[in-house]
Amino acid sequence: MEERDRLYHAALWQKLALRLVPLSLLALPIGGAVGLGLKVVLAVVAAVSLGIFARYAFGGARGAIYGILGLLPGLNLLLLLAVNQRAVSKLRAVGVEVGFFGVAPKELNRLG
Repeated sequence: MEERDRLYHAALWQKLALRLVPLSLLALPIGGAVGLGLKVVLAVVAAVSLGIFARYAFGGARGAIYGILGLLPGLNLLLLLAVNQRAVSKLRAVGVEVGFFGVAPKELNRLG
C-alpha cells in the first residue's frame, strides 16, 4: 500500500477512534443490562478501530497487538494517545492540518 493511501486510511480511522472516546464517557452513567451491553459494544468497537488505526499509523502487526490490548480499560486510552501522536506527526509531515478530532474533511479529500 502506498504511503499516501496509508495516511488517508489512518486519518479516517483516527476520526472514528477519537469520536468513540466521548461516546464511551457518555455511556458511563447508564446502568442496567442496556448500559452494560452498550459499554461492551463500545469497548469492542473502540478496540477494533484502535487496532486498524494502529495498523495504518505504524504498519505491520502492531495493529493486531494494539487492538487486543485495546480491550483493557485504561491501557486503551494510553494506546490511543500513542497511535494518535504517531498519526498526527506523519500527517503534519506531509502538510495536512490536523485538528482536535482529526483531519478536516477538505484535508481528507486532498489526501484521498
